Parts: sequence; structure tokens; C-alpha cells
Amino acid sequence: MTDKVETTTTAQKLSFATMTTMVVGSMVGAGVFSLPARFASQTGIAGALIGFGFGLLTRSMGGGITVALAFVFILDGAFAFAPAVKDYTFGQVSGDITNHIAPNAESLHSLPVAVVLTVAWLLVIVVPGWIQFTRGDLK
Repeated sequence: MTDKVETTTTAQKLSFATMTTMVVGSMVGAGVFSLPARFASQTGIAGALIGFGFGLLTRSMGGGITVALAFVFILDGAFAFAPAVKDYTFGQVSGDITNHIAPNAESLHSLPVAVVLTVAWLLVIVVPGWIQFTRGDLK
């Protein structure tokens, strides 16, 4: 003889707040995972060096990536509003290099000047991080 066990299921409804939280959470999660790809496509090797430099400065790769994203997407845009600085932002000079390699827009700087300015931006970020790393972590 077999005994049948009856189970009953009760349909539970999700509240509006719960559904909203689920949708917003999935959208934020998708944005977080797409940021590194967007960062890499817009900055290339220079972006990797920026992340490396900020990672050395913060002594945390997560912190370095966060600061690098803020630098490229927020601070660079804020610098663009300063008349004296907007022609020398990281985005402008790295974009000038791209425009010289694959001409699709007008470049503000010549290729050698754009390369020197991009290297200067990278040195300003990587050298202090490297100095902190060698003095503090390599003892």
C-alpha cells in the first residue's frame, strides 16, 4: 500500500515594492558588470594603466577600478568645463591619438603632442602609486 501525501501550494503575490526592488537590482547589476567592458573599450591600454596606478595608490584593485572609473567618466567630464583645462583632459588627448590613427574627426593636437600629453597623464597617476607601493609594501 502506498500512502499519498497531499501537498497544497498557496500562490503568494509579490508586492509592488518587491517587484520594483527586483527590477532595479537587476538593472544595477547589469550596469556594474558592463562598466569594465565600456571602460576598456573607451580607454584601451591607457585605461589599464590608469586602473593599475589607482590600484597601487589605493592598495586595492576594487578601489583602484572605482577611482579609475570616476576619473575617466566623471572627473574628465568635469575638467572639460574649465576653459583653461578642457583641451588637455585625458579624454581629449587620448581621443586625439585615436583620431590620428583612424581619422574620423578633427584632432585638436598633433600626434606627437597628444602622445606626450597622454604619457604625462599616465605618469602623474602611475608614478605616485609605484612610489607608495615600493616604499610601503615592498619592505
